[in-house]
Amino acid sequence: MYSERSFFPMLGVGVFYIMFWIGFVVGHNIGFSCDAMLLSGLLFGGVGSYTVVKLERLSKGESRPHTVKEKPTPSKQEHSTRPVLKPV
Repeated sequence: MYSERSFFPMLGVGVFYIMFWIGFVVGHNIGFSCDAMLLSGLLFGGVGSYTVVKLERLSKGESRPHTVKEKPTPSKQEHSTRPVLKPV
């Protein structure tokens, strides 16, 4: 039943389920209303699923490299094409 492609989706669903109930219980202990407890659970579940997605990207090596593009330095031959207006 297990394949390399099904690990992270199963992990994501499991983490969402667990984090949803953790958020729901945290909301209950704080004293939220039923709607706020639901939103708290969804927020916790979404954060957990997002974390699994980031772990999947890191394990596949698909993270974007953090390269800084340097501005090209203008040489003496490159001039601005805008006319220079001088006051008379």
